[in-house]
Amino acid sequence: MTAAESETGRTFSPHVQQIHTYLEAATRQDLATAADVFAPTLIYRVPGQNVLSGETTGQQAALTSFGQIMELTQGTYRVRQVQDYLEDADHVLMLAAEQASIDGQEHRWDRLILFTFQDDKIEQVELFEDDQLVLDTFLGRTDRAVGAAAQGEAWTPGPPEMSGQVDDPRVQAIMAYQLNVARGDLDAARTIFDPNVEYYVSGQNVLAGEYRGPDQVMGYFARLGALTDGTYGISRMRWLTSSQRVALVTRNHAARQGRQLSWDEVIVFLFQDGKKRRIDLFSGDQYGVDVLFGNT
Repeated sequence: MTAAESETGRTFSPHVQQIHTYLEAATRQDLATAADVFAPTLIYRVPGQNVLSGETTGQQAALTSFGQIMELTQGTYRVRQVQDYLEDADHVLMLAAEQASIDGQEHRWDRLILFTFQDDKIEQVELFEDDQLVLDTFLGRTDRAVGAAAQGEAWTPGPPEMSGQVDDPRVQAIMAYQLNVARGDLDAARTIFDPNVEYYVSGQNVLAGEYRGPDQVMGYFARLGALTDGTYGISRMRWLTSSQRVALVTRNHAARQGRQLSWDEVIVFLFQDGKKRRIDLFSGDQYGVDVLFGNT
């Protein structure tokens, strides 16, 4: 993938330019240049339950992962389109449409890649898939589920730790929505939605599926609270933004039927005329969430 394949005419930040440097260098197998954008202590996390899943460390971790997927897909893996970059001071979230073929079978999927920067080097990379189970089947299932059935962390319910682009007007509107829901003022809360809003929740559990219209979207969050007997909460919220979208990176906690889970997720909001038009939820632990919420 080249920088020109993302958004022609857009001026990119220095952090996004570093990501372009890595992607272009890795594609032409200039490993020295590609590795130079990463910190020596890089953490690279690939979720799921497939042959590529796992957490690796060191400057070569990203290059090793890139080489593995190229080998597995016989060189067919590619980023078809970078749909957007969302940023704050130390993070970039890349929204990518990807594709690959294995033994003649083609698969296309959407992926979020969260880059964390420190001292102008990438120190952490985390992947979030649009449908982890389908991707795992395509790449080859294993029994090592990264993050699956993780135990809940100790945390104290209360206001979450906020960071990132909290002053963005769209972020302020989302926070006002959350406050109105908490107060029970649902008429005020629903004003943030486009009448045709769509919300996509991946996975194989009772909450997964498509929700259309403000009533269904708000009903999802009410059902989430009911299923967890009010134990669901968020301890950290990081806000990233672009000209069209807002992303919320969260650390979540919940308990249900004797199980406890703590997990990361990313919610991407597409705004249109100042309203939420589309919402996509990407879980960092799809297997753990599916176990927690089950099929009934």
